[in-house]
Amino acid sequence: MGEEQNAPGENRPQPAALGTRPQPSGSAIASPPASLRRRAVLFALPGLAALAALAASWQCWINPFVDSGREMDVPWRLLQGERLYRDVTYYYGPLGPWANALALRLSGARWLGLELVCAALSALVFLLLFRLTRRAGGLLSATVATALAAALCMGAPRGGAFIFPYSSSSLFALAGGLLALDAATAVDPRWRFSLGSLGLAVAWTSRLELGAAAAIALALAGLRSSSREERRADLAVVGFGSLLAVGVYGVAAIGIPWEGLLADGPFGPFLQMPREWRVLYLQTAGLAQPGSAAGRVASSLLLDALLLAAAAWLALPRSAPAMDPAGRSERRYLFPLGGLLLAAAYASSRWSVAAANLPPVLAILPPLAAVAALARLHRPLAARDRAQFLLFAFSAAVGARVLFGLSVGPRMGPNSALPLPGLLATAAVLGFDLLAPRLPQPAVFRRRLAAMLAVFGTLFLYRIGQLNHRPQLAELRTAGGTLKLPATQADAISLALDYVARNARPGDTLTAFPESGFFNFVTGLRSPLRQDLILPGALSGAREAEAAREIGAAGPRFVLLCNRPTSEYGPTAFGRDYAVPLWNEVRQHYVLAAAFGAAGPTAPIGAKDFFIRLYERQPTPVAPVQLASADLRYRPGAGVRDLP
Repeated sequence: MGEEQNAPGENRPQPAALGTRPQPSGSAIASPPASLRRRAVLFALPGLAALAALAASWQCWINPFVDSGREMDVPWRLLQGERLYRDVTYYYGPLGPWANALALRLSGARWLGLELVCAALSALVFLLLFRLTRRAGGLLSATVATALAAALCMGAPRGGAFIFPYSSSSLFALAGGLLALDAATAVDPRWRFSLGSLGLAVAWTSRLELGAAAAIALALAGLRSSSREERRADLAVVGFGSLLAVGVYGVAAIGIPWEGLLADGPFGPFLQMPREWRVLYLQTAGLAQPGSAAGRVASSLLLDALLLAAAAWLALPRSAPAMDPAGRSERRYLFPLGGLLLAAAYASSRWSVAAANLPPVLAILPPLAAVAALARLHRPLAARDRAQFLLFAFSAAVGARVLFGLSVGPRMGPNSALPLPGLLATAAVLGFDLLAPRLPQPAVFRRRLAAMLAVFGTLFLYRIGQLNHRPQLAELRTAGGTLKLPATQADAISLALDYVARNARPGDTLTAFPESGFFNFVTGLRSPLRQDLILPGALSGAREAEAAREIGAAGPRFVLLCNRPTSEYGPTAFGRDYAVPLWNEVRQHYVLAAAFGAAGPTAPIGAKDFFIRLYERQPTPVAPVQLASADLRYRPGAGVRDLP
């Protein structure tokens, strides 16, 4: 990273070989105190970016109607004595729910404990990302990538922010995969086997596909290694880490038939994926509309090429010793002036709307990471090449979910945040460490590129802060914690919780459709169903008939129907477009007791106005309900307070 310290008038060093960095001249080496101060500032930047992201998105991380409830309810149900995959449906590995259940036992049934777990995982992810990126590139690329990743990922919209992601298992898997890669590139080999195996086992037992991504990257790095010892070490880590994961899954599966693991466990999405889920995954990857995806990627490629060209060649400082000081002074302002003109053009474009996503400058990163990883395999891997391949390959695999659909901004999907750390690190290494040394003025290019990325992160946080501090938001206080939601949703939830708290008796149960976990967690009333997410494709045939029989024979005291459309799966309305037999069973045994929200009594799911309809069991079920909580944790009156 020493070459960016060269003064503009100095002779430029010759371009370095791919994957190496030019050595700085003696005059470019800073004094030890200045170097230490500079490094301290660089190390502090990711932490400051994370704090800024948390401030901009404070209490706006949870979506009660999409996935967040599952993250609360599944570990809470484990604390009540239920068994993962037997009593509780969960489509990821067991490590995340087990760890979160322990956190809830220590902190009480509040989601603060879950947020602390995710905060610790996030810190570990960014630390490991910094270390791996520094080995693959340099200090500057590691700092910029980690700081930008912290800003984007800690402040991502509801369900995407690392402080409460749509799936904490994804965060466990990302941390485990990075730990395995960090151990594989460490200079000190003493902890390589143990930490690498542990990291890989964590990734496997959190999310199978991310564990496979880390294992394949390590195996390929070992097979292409120039050292026989490294090859053996990598393959040993892959073998032992995978064996540890098999043991953990074996413990989780004791006494559970294979059919149960396939229907309600981590193997179902891979071996019998419902058609509706394929629709969702194709949309997320940008493959449902190939033309639109191609246009987005082409726009990203063109925009990035123009920005990089401007940073590399626009108004470079003159290297002639007898240059005109006035002329140089005029030229040095051409690049910032061009930036201001670009900002003005952006402000008048459709991308400048506060609720819109940012320009697609990052959309090219998932395929770019895959190309960069493949390019590293053309020769044996050693030293920096090895670290670069592991970073590029793992990042490309994690980013495959959003291959042509990566977007960043207020409307980004929850799947976009997970691959961003690795993709940003890949881009930083490619830009700061591989491209810069081949340009006329590496130091100038690096400064400009860092400035552009800083502007991008700042604009993202500004947008997020604008949307999260609107007067249309209200603060909802529950026994599980406090969050901010659109006022229409917060009002309806508060009234529904007040009704349940006033009327529920010990032993009552509750189910909400299409997602139930949030309401079970904050009321303390458990659901008699295995599934807390009744989404399109989750139930069909015999499994849906079984759930309908449970509702009919020993249904919960309360059933909530929420206006949560599921058009991303294809079918939109619960009880009309999917789960029709299940809802018919509810209609036979329940009466509408109350309705909350501005929507009319006959408004369908998907209507403009939000609503929650509460149904009560009439008459009492003939069979006793076995799953019941002994207390209510929600206090009447702890409802909504309008934000200033």
